[in-house]
Amino acid sequence: MSRQVELLVTPVKALVDDQVDITVERLAPRQPVTLHARLVKGTARFQSYAHYRADDTGRVAVAKHTSLGGLYTGVEQMGLFWSMQPSPGQKPGLRLRKKDVSTPFLVDVRVHEGHVDVMGEENLPWLATKTVERWYLGDGVKRIPVKEGRVRGTLFLPPGEGPFAGVLDIFGSTGGLPEYRAALLASRGFAALALPYFGYDDLPNYISDIDLDYFEVAAAVVIGSYTAVAGHPLPYKGKMFPCARFILDQIVVTKEGFICARNSLEDTTEEPGLKACIQVEKAQCPIMFVAGEDDVNVKAVLHANQAIARMKTHGKTNYTLLRYPGAGHLIEPPYTPHCDKCILVGGEPKGHAAAQEDSWHKILELFRTHVGRSALSKL
Repeated sequence: MSRQVELLVTPVKALVDDQVDITVERLAPRQPVTLHARLVKGTARFQSYAHYRADDTGRVAVAKHTSLGGLYTGVEQMGLFWSMQPSPGQKPGLRLRKKDVSTPFLVDVRVHEGHVDVMGEENLPWLATKTVERWYLGDGVKRIPVKEGRVRGTLFLPPGEGPFAGVLDIFGSTGGLPEYRAALLASRGFAALALPYFGYDDLPNYISDIDLDYFEVAAAVVIGSYTAVAGHPLPYKGKMFPCARFILDQIVVTKEGFICARNSLEDTTEEPGLKACIQVEKAQCPIMFVAGEDDVNVKAVLHANQAIARMKTHGKTNYTLLRYPGAGHLIEPPYTPHCDKCILVGGEPKGHAAAQEDSWHKILELFRTHVGRSALSKL
């Protein structure tokens, strides 16, 4: 192992939505190298790699220099993070999702001689290495379990005395209590409640059993989802909201064994599905729709435009539509690896990464403008 090559990563400890600068110095002029990022969490293993050539001074600056090959090409400062894939031998469709926000993702960044395919290679010699900490939970952010009456969840509070603008963080149809997005929102200055509503603790086991009395919330952001009650009728204060049904014979299983559900929801532009549409025109808050144009799980753009048409009909202008070419379903915080297996979500890694970065900053700006301002938490 050469001691001459120097790998610089700044900062080595940061929130997951922060960019990092990666630079390799003391290479030979025009020397070919492979940059390799590797993340191990329990039994899960993810990795990425890209090929670079040093400039005439023997330097590679990832934020300025072009990747010539690997899992991405072009100038991509955060490419080693968003292009990560499950290592060979991992379960198909493995999704990188943080369960314990009290610990960081540890990413080992390495420099290898020449242009090599590192996927599946465990013991390749390296010229330099550095470990990077990627956090959802900022310094000083408080994590408070909530079990009050019927309500379950986890409250995250930024450092300081407050008061803080409050955000409810509610996920979709996977159930459980994902905390990572709420932790990151608190790290950016918001009091954020991660709110489960089924499949957690003593809450209903199935989404079909939930009661909307459990929460009353005017949504400020709708990310790549339906704008109608889908799958099951929902009870609320003694009434029952009708639903658009899933048509099971329209669900397609590909030859690789993955599920495509894009065309499985009953048409919500005509009866009886039209009755399931949410009356978004009654909302007084600003609504931001985030839609991937290549979403093959949900017709996100169609549903967003349908909701916007209802609002326009009623003279409402309190909406924004962010639509992204090349992006699929599951638009996560920035630099989260693209997952397009098991249930097909669509999109391609580069376009999906661009959508995640752009939409996240616009979501934060929406909250800061309309919910309130508060100090940022930094690592």
